[in-house]
Amino acid sequence: MMDNSDENNNIVYTNIKFKEISTEEFDLAFNHNYFANEIYNLYKSKLELIKYEEDIYYHNINPIKIIDNENKIQYYKGDFNKKGQVHGRGIWIKDFNIYIGNFKNDEFNGTGLFINEQGDYYFGQWKNGNYNGYGTLICGKKLMYRGFF
Repeated sequence: MMDNSDENNNIVYTNIKFKEISTEEFDLAFNHNYFANEIYNLYKSKLELIKYEEDIYYHNINPIKIIDNENKIQYYKGDFNKKGQVHGRGIWIKDFNIYIGNFKNDEFNGTGLFINEQGDYYFGQWKNGNYNGYGTLICGKKLMYRGFF
């Protein structure tokens, strides 16, 4: 994955461009979500992140900016598998939405915390990118649902 670069030093893998960025640029993207630090601090001790050691190819690389096929920008810091998919533990940011938790084959999978730009959030279990298992959904700072999804 790291050997395929274009003329702008973007890493190109399966038509998606990756560019390593500074920790400061990543932190700036994280902090654009006004609620992120407050909500993350509430739940960080409860995030039981799974290690998929057998499938991890790149472990804790520098933060990256991802430019997808639609030229939308995302940020990611964490692990990848050999296919270049987000896989393992990480933090993903797109359009002021943040997910901190486990990934499997490019999907939210396992325990995770998702925070949108309005401060609504879900903390709990995920499977294939969807709520699945026990979780808590908060909207407008009010408990909407706690239980099994």
